[in-house]
Amino acid sequence: MLTIRIYYTIVNTDGSTGSGEAARKGTTVSEQAVTGQAESADEAATDVLAGYVTAMEAVPLLGYLVLYSVFDGSVTPWDLELWFEELGLNKDLLPARLRADGAFEVATSNTKTSYPLPSRTPAGEPAGRRRSAERTATLMIRPVRRDDDAIVCHLVREVRDSGRTRLAYTDQVAVITFARDRRPGAAPGAGTLNVTHHMDSIPQREHETVLLLLGTLREQFERNCRFLTGDKIRGMLRAYIESLMAIRVRPTGGVYFVHSQQAPVLESLRVLIGRFGAGSSLYRVPLPDQDEMREMVIEAWRSEQRAALQKLSVEIAEVQAAVKGGTVRAATVQRLYEKFRQLQEQAGEHGRQLGADLDEMGAAMDLAGTQVVALLTQVG
Repeated sequence: MLTIRIYYTIVNTDGSTGSGEAARKGTTVSEQAVTGQAESADEAATDVLAGYVTAMEAVPLLGYLVLYSVFDGSVTPWDLELWFEELGLNKDLLPARLRADGAFEVATSNTKTSYPLPSRTPAGEPAGRRRSAERTATLMIRPVRRDDDAIVCHLVREVRDSGRTRLAYTDQVAVITFARDRRPGAAPGAGTLNVTHHMDSIPQREHETVLLLLGTLREQFERNCRFLTGDKIRGMLRAYIESLMAIRVRPTGGVYFVHSQQAPVLESLRVLIGRFGAGSSLYRVPLPDQDEMREMVIEAWRSEQRAALQKLSVEIAEVQAAVKGGTVRAATVQRLYEKFRQLQEQAGEHGRQLGADLDEMGAAMDLAGTQVVALLTQVG
């Protein structure tokens, strides 16, 4: 059975990534059983969490740990905008409108397939030698050119032997082009996907595989032009949670602490993510107002603030050097000032909510403020 695999990146709730593949083939009975078991386990875990949340309603809360998982679904930008309005969410945090050129880039970067090639070893050779001569072909899409008129990619065929000691390439098995719509009034990023085959450069027996991959590519492109990808929704959700002055409990992100007064917004986000289907979910885990919980959150906040101040200091030093060379704009310094003000506001809010002080970071915050104000004065 011929299988076309779409490789993608899995983004875990802790922000880490891993590679995977989705196969275009039928689901076996055993796979259905495993899926059913996984869904049952998820439902059981959800019931346990719901019971915990209910039990915590009578306990003074410090806030919530927020965890989420988002997967590709069939949500259009218009669906999302209507849901934001219905749930009273801030529409300023909606993701950017879909663009056809963005859909093209996602589709071409995520589509590839591998398949075995017949061995070239003569039939009389020992079996061990036949295995060593086995070869695998991989079809992948590589960017070639990008300008105001088009984005051009080539479908490339790579052949690798089983010992991974030899590689052979066939370029331009197909030329895949996104032709930009240059007409006045065209939507930003508008354009069309065009494919030109050059399959005479590869054996006839591989033509069907190429055509299937290109068909998958076109399906992905058309889908991405219509529906929001999981990556876009994850980015939107991350930005929304961080707008609530969330604290990253884990340095890699994906697990946040949010103050208790944001409970109504978190509930709206939970309902929103649940509508995406495909296993997408957001959980709010209530944290009791206990010394151990408070210390965990305060330490996470201090670590985040230290890292943010260090990054701001580096940016200030770069702008100071640019000012001396006369190559900096006032808008650049203004952005630095806004970053400083945001850090200052977050420090004050977290300090009030958590009953913590900024003694250890106060000097660094004051120095950054003095430097940014001085830069504003210099550039006028």
